[in-house]
Amino acid sequence: MSDFLSPNFLVFAATIVAAFLSFYLATGRVRKQAIASQTKSHSLNQYYGFYVSLWVLVPAILLALIWMFAADPMLTSAAKARMECRLSEPT
Repeated sequence: MSDFLSPNFLVFAATIVAAFLSFYLATGRVRKQAIASQTKSHSLNQYYGFYVSLWVLVPAILLALIWMFAADPMLTSAAKARMECRLSEPT
C-alpha cells in the first residue's frame, strides 16, 4: 500500500488534478465573459480549456523528464563528494 502512495505518484496525481481544474476554470471563465459581454467567443470554450491545461501539463512533464534523467547522476556525485570530504577529514 505504501508503494501506491509514493511521493512520485502523489506529485503525478496533483499534476493531473491541476490540469483538470485549470480546464474547468478556463472554460467557465470564457463562458462567463461571453455571457457578460453578450458576444460569442472566437473559439469553442473547450479550446481555451485545453490551452490552459497544456500550460499546466507541459512544464510539469518537462521538469519530470529532466528530473528523471538528471537526478540520479546529480545525487550520486553529491554523495560521493560528501563521502570523500568526510574521509579526508582527520578524526
